[in-house]
Amino acid sequence: APVVALAALGRGAPKCMAARLTMSLASAADTAPWATRFQVRFRDDGMPDDDIWEELEPTRFDADGLNEASELIREEDGLDLDRTYLFQVRVGDANRLGPWSPKSKPLRFSVPPPVPPPGAGIRAQAEATIV
Repeated sequence: APVVALAALGRGAPKCMAARLTMSLASAADTAPWATRFQVRFRDDGMPDDDIWEELEPTRFDADGLNEASELIREEDGLDLDRTYLFQVRVGDANRLGPWSPKSKPLRFSVPPPVPPPGAGIRAQAEATIV
């Protein structure tokens, strides 16, 4: 299954949110040297129908000596903030694509809370009142 993590793109304040999808190219048949493209699909985890996926166009890559490949899936690819998504990938050569991978773990696509840089003089403090 692919591994998914949030990515904030842009210098300073993020201008775009994305999900970085990383997939292993390792296989029992050692077919990674022939892999030249992959395809990603995703769906909202809250949708009741498991068969409805948003498929992106296949992406070309050079797998020469690589054990993994990654792709950024952005808001403009169809992701909406504050939703939870599942992802699948498939890898292939110039002529065909293999089967879809197992589903990724769910990823909540949301803006992470701000974190002050070290030495900024800002501290977070919580108080609790026992009644």
